[in-house]
Amino acid sequence: MIPEKCTFCGDRIIKPLGSPEAPLYIFGPYPGKDELYKGIPWCGPAGKVLKSELLRAGVHQNYYRLSNVWLHGKKNDKEDLGQHVDWLLADMKRAKVVLMMGGLPANLFMDSNITDITGLVVKPKHFPKNIETVVAVYNPAKVIIGDAATRTVGEVRHGIQVFARYAKEYCR
Repeated sequence: MIPEKCTFCGDRIIKPLGSPEAPLYIFGPYPGKDELYKGIPWCGPAGKVLKSELLRAGVHQNYYRLSNVWLHGKKNDKEDLGQHVDWLLADMKRAKVVLMMGGLPANLFMDSNITDITGLVVKPKHFPKNIETVVAVYNPAKVIIGDAATRTVGEVRHGIQVFARYAKEYCR
């Protein structure tokens, strides 16, 4: 069970959003400033991009649970990170298909750079046995930050469409 405050550092936890029974699990690296302020994951501009692209791909919010690796602001403490990873993996106990977004998750769970695996279906190497498929994609925040040359809406859209194809059988 995820506590209200981090048992390691005492910061307020931004708990996952959506049914714990959801067959789809979507997570990124850590909450942004809007998420930290409101206490809701993926409620800021990147969350709007994510939800818009999910809807565009036909994935309704009733079927997914949203979270992050870090359940509070990002820190540089490996012991604290390990606790958050444990909470995240335990929270995926009912999921079948995962959308993993961003460089930190790609490095942690796939020992890969996100640029090498974005849009690909990857083996669920470090995930619970119930996870059948993991799709990696850039963090949707990349669509709204940086100059026009680094915006990755096409990559994010493609990854979410791949995720939607695998998620289809669980969204009935």
